[in-house]
Amino acid sequence: MKKKVLILSGGISKERLISLDTGQQVANELKKISVNGKLPYLLMLTKGLSINKQKYELLVDKLERFLKTKGIKNINISAVGGPCLATGLANRVHSGVVIANKKLKTAEYLSKLLSTDYYHISKSSDINGVEVCAAIKNIFSMIIGAAPGINSSELNGNLYLNTSAALVKQSIYEMEVFVKYLKGKKETVKGLAGLGDLYVSAAGGRNSKMGELIGSGINYSEAKRTKMSKTTVEGAELIFEIGNKVKKDFDEKKLPLMIAMINAILNDKKLNIKWENFN
Repeated sequence: MKKKVLILSGGISKERLISLDTGQQVANELKKISVNGKLPYLLMLTKGLSINKQKYELLVDKLERFLKTKGIKNINISAVGGPCLATGLANRVHSGVVIANKKLKTAEYLSKLLSTDYYHISKSSDINGVEVCAAIKNIFSMIIGAAPGINSSELNGNLYLNTSAALVKQSIYEMEVFVKYLKGKKETVKGLAGLGDLYVSAAGGRNSKMGELIGSGINYSEAKRTKMSKTTVEGAELIFEIGNKVKKDFDEKKLPLMIAMINAILNDKKLNIKWENFN
């Protein structure tokens, strides 16, 4: 008999990533379709990190925790990461993603099941690395997006690209540090879930747009209220969720870019990057 797969998308509340109520609702709905306390393979498209009992928690782990409280057994959750914009995929442009599962055989099974001639899937057992990259790349895409405004406003054209390149390099380094801290593999950062997804997000998404506004000297609250009031900026929401925890675990010498954006948003102040602390 063929194995079944249930794909889970969404999960972002209006202002916060996977709230307690939302997680419980998802678990309740999955409980309804379980058979003898078992579910099909789960494939999670939602991305993010949260804090549980003063520790970082991946969304796949949060969902598993909720499901266990409902008596669900043999939980098998995979996650998708990588640069795959919905509009591009809908138009069937060649897109590359990575499916991660602690059990590589499950990732391989899902890859064979879902691959098409334009939807290309890599496999990984590093679910921690893939999930962490998928979340924090939103913060770093804001930082890279800030490049045009960091320099003199009198500069024209693409002269800010020198700055962008320096920010990309440091972003990759800091993502490696953070991924390793959360027990992922550094190599994952240089793959589709890290560098690939960062490239797409920094090229002009919502996070990049907010970063450009902050880089130009506008405080986050003003930028949100006047320019993006109806837009969820995932990087900012993630900072509200994990920012204070990150500041306890790291300092500006270890993660100068990440801490700079956290300070700018949490303190609602201008972005102040400590370039002297770059690796």
